[in-house]
Amino acid sequence: MNFFSTKTPFWHQLSLMLCLLTSAPATAEKIPNYNLASPIQFASISRLQWADSSHSATPTQAKVKLSDSKIMTGHFMVPLEKASHWFAFTLTNTTDEALTPSIFIDKAYAHQVNLHYQQQGQWISRFSGTDVAIHQRQVNTLIPVFNVALEASQSQTFYLEMHSKIKLLPFNISLGEAKDSTSVGDVHFTLVNIFIGAGLLISLINVLMYLSFKQRVYIYYSAYILSFIGATFVINSFDQFFNWPIKDRSFLFLTYHSMIIFISLFISEVLNTKLEMPKIDLILRVCRWLAVIMALATLFDGNYFSYTIVAFVPVSAFFLGILIYASVAGKANANLLAIGIATFLSGIICVQLVNLGLIASNVLTEHGALIGALAEMVMFSLALFRRMINLNTEISEANAKWVKMAQDAQALLEKTVTQRTLELHEAKVQAEQANEARGHFLTTISHEVRTPLNGILGMIEVLQKSVLPSTAQAHLATLDGASQQLTSLVNNVLDFSKIDQGMLQLNITQFDLPALIEQVKKSFEHQALTQSIDLSVSFGSNVTQYWQGDENRLRQILLNLMSNAIKFTRQGRVDLEVTMDLTAANTAPLNNTKKLLFRVTDTGIGITTKELNSVFDAYHQVSQRQQKHSPGTGLGLAISQQLAHAMGGHISVTSELHQGSQFDLNIILEQSKVPQEPTQFNTQNPIEFPQLSLNRILIVDDSDINLKVAQAYLQTTQAHLTLCNNGQQALKEFQAQPVDMVLIDLQMPELDGLEVCRQMRLIEQSLQRPKCGIILHTADSRPEIIVTATKAGVDYCLFKPYTQTQLLQAMGLSLAINRPNSGSGAELGEDSEPVSETESGLILDSESEPNTPIRLANDPSLEALKGAFFQQTTTHLQQCVHHLETHAMSDFSALLHQLIGSTSLFGAHELHATLTQMNVIVNSLEESIALEAEDSLEVEDSLKVEDSGEDTDSLKNQEKWAEHHTKTMNNRELERLMLLAQQQLKAYESQG
Repeated sequence: MNFFSTKTPFWHQLSLMLCLLTSAPATAEKIPNYNLASPIQFASISRLQWADSSHSATPTQAKVKLSDSKIMTGHFMVPLEKASHWFAFTLTNTTDEALTPSIFIDKAYAHQVNLHYQQQGQWISRFSGTDVAIHQRQVNTLIPVFNVALEASQSQTFYLEMHSKIKLLPFNISLGEAKDSTSVGDVHFTLVNIFIGAGLLISLINVLMYLSFKQRVYIYYSAYILSFIGATFVINSFDQFFNWPIKDRSFLFLTYHSMIIFISLFISEVLNTKLEMPKIDLILRVCRWLAVIMALATLFDGNYFSYTIVAFVPVSAFFLGILIYASVAGKANANLLAIGIATFLSGIICVQLVNLGLIASNVLTEHGALIGALAEMVMFSLALFRRMINLNTEISEANAKWVKMAQDAQALLEKTVTQRTLELHEAKVQAEQANEARGHFLTTISHEVRTPLNGILGMIEVLQKSVLPSTAQAHLATLDGASQQLTSLVNNVLDFSKIDQGMLQLNITQFDLPALIEQVKKSFEHQALTQSIDLSVSFGSNVTQYWQGDENRLRQILLNLMSNAIKFTRQGRVDLEVTMDLTAANTAPLNNTKKLLFRVTDTGIGITTKELNSVFDAYHQVSQRQQKHSPGTGLGLAISQQLAHAMGGHISVTSELHQGSQFDLNIILEQSKVPQEPTQFNTQNPIEFPQLSLNRILIVDDSDINLKVAQAYLQTTQAHLTLCNNGQQALKEFQAQPVDMVLIDLQMPELDGLEVCRQMRLIEQSLQRPKCGIILHTADSRPEIIVTATKAGVDYCLFKPYTQTQLLQAMGLSLAINRPNSGSGAELGEDSEPVSETESGLILDSESEPNTPIRLANDPSLEALKGAFFQQTTTHLQQCVHHLETHAMSDFSALLHQLIGSTSLFGAHELHATLTQMNVIVNSLEESIALEAEDSLEVEDSLKVEDSGEDTDSLKNQEKWAEHHTKTMNNRELERLMLLAQQQLKAYESQG
């Protein structure tokens, strides 16, 4: 800066010259002088110092002010006050040659460092500091360096001006050779670079650890190291290498605040203060907030950096105290962290002692803070490494515990699974037994219900053919209708049971479709006429006459649909329309199979939308408002839908309330072009009663009542009847003399009907007799019974209950099959009653149970049967009591079978229900005894899976106790029911 230019006011120049003249000699004497020799030795320069609080002094003004200053030696500590600092010193060349000394400051943080000196009356100024880019400086180094030239014996006074926003940091003015000026501070910067490199390496390692273990402690430590590196980077002005276009570097010193934040987070995470030391955690959070506040203040006033430096040391000391407390409390790794911070603080103290001149200055002591920080990083890394080892140990121990727990859990699970397997096995066995018991129960019910029904219908038919008063005829008609309804309901339930068990089998035959539809129409003509309903049937033009399918099941479905339509139609019309769909999309895959549509439409009360979704559910009944018009079991439509599915079709329904309903049956049937001629059995001579007059008929049944019913059926034929009540007696009679016809029951004690039939066929072969006709009558209509009966030599199966006409037709067919030339035959005309199960009991949902008990014994012609019934039943009950006491369950069951059939026939309904309940219990006991040995072996094998013998024995004992308990309870129940049966028989007999 040249203060003697023409632009300077004259009075300023004059005052300055006077000042120089008066003060020059005194100043020159006070300014410290340093004599230079060749070579120039590295040394620290003594100087005068003056603080300019105005920040605006010129070199001339500073020269005047420095005349009254004191001489300073050693380091200069930048005070907190806001001021520019001036220094003055003189260099004298004592040699005979020119010298080029180098003047430099050993710290690079000052933002302005300017060197001023006078030459030939003019001020020469050279600029350096962080505000000046490196390439604009005289010497391209980070620290301020000035090279000057002194001629031989020349003396020159220099004025050094320094401005620094960073306070409380020391610096020194030193002297050296100009040729070494570019390498000034190399040792210092080498140490700094080593520190930065080590810090970056440790930071990278911790980042990788965080990515591997996902623990925040590693990222906190890495951030602390990076903050430390940033602070070192800035304090040494390494940012000058990047030539950032910034004027104020204050924000760069925020790294000191981030150091406080991250080291507090690091300590908190290592010590787990949030959970284990909540008060310490609160203090650490306060420290972090203070660091944030100070960082924000730094952005407005650079002097706050100095406050941060002042605060950083006591905060670090506070952290040291926390770690010492945690270490005493036994916190893992707290001692290593305490040693690290103590080493860092020791380095800072060492540097301050050097600044105060209390200890010698050398490379180690001057860089104590860097060395302490590096040692701190190493100790922190060791703490984290040991923490990782401890965590791995804990994880290994935890894994071992988990493995042990998993093994225990697996063992427990295996034991539980074994137990559950046994329980499921037992449940399966019980379910299979229950399912089998249900099958036996249905078979038993089928036999026990249809057997008395057979007697009822038979007696009604016999009485109807007798000469009776009109009143008696009306009563018989009522009884006949009620019995037919009961038969239909029984068949309904049994058919549904067959479908539910998957026992339904279709009987595919050729049939005349128009004739079938006409039969269905005739079945409802009288009812439709009574209700004033217009009943119509129509066929599509493409519907042919003959088809292959199950005629009986199709008739059953159509009867159900028509019955429902008429039942819910009070007036109007019911239409049955049959069409065939020939579209490609609906044609069946085979060429000779077609899809037929049977549409039943009515104008009845309709079905609500809510009930429309469940109309095909089993046991579904209409609402109470409509139920008075629709008695029944609620199985008709459910069975019809299942039958339609079995025939490859389905039933759909649409309805509108109060407008009517439409049921569509879609099934696939095979079209038959050439009708098969039905077999004719002497159609010219249909069977008549006198044609059996010369025949010998053997009747075999264990029920005396059923024997008498059959005898009543056949007494008008004048045939020779032989009655047997067991299979052995029947075989003796059969072997003694030939017979023309055998009517035999299926279920009998000792030898059942099938075994008797087999032996009869063998007797015929051995004696070379012609085959006789064998009719097996039973209530069990399962398909396998028919197959087994055919193999046993049975000609015809007659299912209970059956009528006299059906029995006579069956006998005629059987005689025609075995003796086609005997002149006996039968023809099933349109008016003859059907013989097969499905024909004899079409399931109609409209049929209801009888309202009046059927008591055939009230008829005078059957008084003898009634007396025999009371006497025989009393005797059989007494014998049952004896068999029950002696545990002769087979004899008990045989007598019970006879009692059930006879009691139902004579209207003893309460007694019949009690005996049926006893029969169910007896069947379950017999099945349990039969399966006991097999089940015990299976359970014993499954129990071998268990390791503990005690558990196995315990489970066996529990099973034995359960079986014994069940048998005991069943025996007690049988005794109670037997006593009840005797009381009911006495009450029934007293009523007459």
